[in-house]
Amino acid sequence: MHKVEVKDNKWHLASSPVNDEQYDDAWVTANGVASGVVNNRGISTYDNGAPDTDSDAGGPDTATGHWRYFQSGVTVTTFADGVGYSLKSGSASGDIYEFTGTFQQGTISPDISQATTNYNLVGNPYNAYVDIAAFITENSAKLTGPGQTIYVWNATSSSYTGLTTGFLQPGQGFFVDSSVASSTVDFTLAMQGHDAAATFYKSASTSLKLNLKEGANIKTTSINYLDGKTTILDPRFDIGMFNGVASDLRVYTHLLENNEGIALEKQALPNTGLEDMVIPVGVKALVGKEITFSVNASNLPTELKVFLEDREKGTFTRLDELNSEYKITLEDALDGVGRFFLHTKPSTVLSTGSEILNSVSIYKTNNNNLRISGLSSGKAEVSLFNLLGVKVMQTSFEGTSKNIVLPNLASEVYLVNLQTEGGKISKKIILE
Repeated sequence: MHKVEVKDNKWHLASSPVNDEQYDDAWVTANGVASGVVNNRGISTYDNGAPDTDSDAGGPDTATGHWRYFQSGVTVTTFADGVGYSLKSGSASGDIYEFTGTFQQGTISPDISQATTNYNLVGNPYNAYVDIAAFITENSAKLTGPGQTIYVWNATSSSYTGLTTGFLQPGQGFFVDSSVASSTVDFTLAMQGHDAAATFYKSASTSLKLNLKEGANIKTTSINYLDGKTTILDPRFDIGMFNGVASDLRVYTHLLENNEGIALEKQALPNTGLEDMVIPVGVKALVGKEITFSVNASNLPTELKVFLEDREKGTFTRLDELNSEYKITLEDALDGVGRFFLHTKPSTVLSTGSEILNSVSIYKTNNNNLRISGLSSGKAEVSLFNLLGVKVMQTSFEGTSKNIVLPNLASEVYLVNLQTEGGKISKKIILE
């Protein structure tokens, strides 16, 4: 028998560390699992396909998103090996979940897939700790570049956190971001280890944590300036933001180069030339909400200051000083990049045309859509050329951001020319 203790009635991700354990109404009652709407019970699997639109009473529907709750009265069900489940206690003081059976032996390989989302809920199947780095290394070919991580649920902060090191507890559930349409991830006996007593290190690296607050809800994104890291994707250091579950508030960053619109929870950048880097910040927030930005800076060189640029307002606000913040009430809903940017500068004189052009993002979201963001207000003209220099598209628009529908074009490399009132930039894109 293995026991998993929780000390609250919040949702927690778990998996069965034994073989052939089953759950039904009796298991739900014996383990103090919560009751929900109609026949829903506080044990759920995650389905990365489209939400079920059935309207049967008590059944999963669009209100539950990707979560599929166990229904009272349903036939006994077996906990799948290496699969994660979301569990909620019916008591505010928590409870103890008991898993009875034989301990798992050998390699355990739960299925993963790509569907409406590419996230899959799996879990440590062993009655032993599992080395996170070893798990990622074993399965790296099946995880996306920015998803070379695992995503664990923090019930205290109600948020998902990407981890690349450390240990998974026995029976701990977590998400992975699949890069393959259909396959498995492997848990092997060689990954097993123990969670040794932590050694505390004093970090001398420079980092920024950008906080976004709306009411009692706080989201964060991190930038770490490290030796040997680049402005393009650094797998396991640039960690994609988890978006397998809907949220009305998000904050993230984009890559400075080779930006393909990947939302990053954590970004690693070189620890030199900080004053030349302009970091695109993405925000999702609802119309009418008051949002507040703040920054926690660690080991920032004394001559540098941290500024948040609001390109729509044409303002720069210093955020590295004690209790400094930038607060606005949204006149329109936000969902993307192009309005906010982070600067680390020794000077307070920041509003230069060349700096704005250097931070403009041009990338395809798919073969039919081109995304341009980060412009200053004014008119812009976009032209698209093939490798023979033939112009295949031209359009103009006004504003700081724009989605441009592309014509049906052959699969090859194209050159995007963007002419603005502040100057001209070009970028290659590949249509596949």
